Amino acid sequence: MRKYIILLALCAATFQGCDFVRTLAGRPTAAKLEEIRQEQMRQEEARHQARIDSMKRVQAAMADSLAALEAHLIDSLSQARGTIVNPAKLAETGHTRSVSLPPATMPVTQLPS
Repeated sequence: MRKYIILLALCAATFQGCDFVRTLAGRPTAAKLEEIRQEQMRQEEARHQARIDSMKRVQAAMADSLAALEAHLIDSLSQARGTIVNPAKLAETGHTRSVSLPPATMPVTQLPS
């Protein structure tokens, strides 16, 4: 009985848990698995931060575009000085030109289907 207890104590000291069996099987140990998990978390955080930065750049570009558009509209309105031109008056002054279309080669009813 005493031999079994000594053998059991010796085995317990030698096989210090799952890591010993994993090392014998060629599998990663608990410390290596934790390193892998930490690296995956860092990569995921970096991808997430890159997405956030990209969205912030797009948002800033949109804000710049809207500011430029607003400035252009304000400038256009200030130059117009409240003048609204009737399109019919443009035709009377000759600012518009009429476009003559060539005659149709076949009537609409004869178009192939």
